[in-house]
Amino acid sequence: MERSPPELQIPVDFRPAWRLADSQIGQDAIAFWERNNMLPATASLDERLAQMVGAAYDEGQMIAIATANIRDVDFLRARLAMFRVSVDRDARQKRVSTALSLYAFDVLEGWSLEHPEDQLMGIGAVIQSRALVEHDNHAVWPDTKLTFVGFTNEGYQFRVRWFAHGTIPRFWPGEANAPR
Repeated sequence: MERSPPELQIPVDFRPAWRLADSQIGQDAIAFWERNNMLPATASLDERLAQMVGAAYDEGQMIAIATANIRDVDFLRARLAMFRVSVDRDARQKRVSTALSLYAFDVLEGWSLEHPEDQLMGIGAVIQSRALVEHDNHAVWPDTKLTFVGFTNEGYQFRVRWFAHGTIPRFWPGEANAPR
């Protein structure tokens, strides 16, 4: 499962956070979100902390965090970890987001293998970065393997990366519970 991250332009230390309730990473995440003004007024801090997947540090300071919220995605009839990556302004354009995404994917895939009862099949991402979309309009992004599956109602790209062990329900037209 381990992959070589893309070549980074700065030294980065990755740390897992998924379901660990690590108080130090939590404190660092709060400071990171406040420093970058990334917490909407309506956001629940406890919920965000519970969603932490992994963090990237440069010289002991958090420069990026990945979070995920597991939910059923109806139009795909699959359970996905809806994934979000936030990167410090000074670390953007240095491939930290891509490397942290790959690291977090491995963390979530490993957790999914250990917890098959949750039926987590992959990650989903709503791409809100105009620069990212304009930079690469391929259906499958080569570094992260995120695959375009459609647009949200707001017009953002929706991309998915399935776990190797991920499965989809078997339906045949006309059967009970078949997609309509």
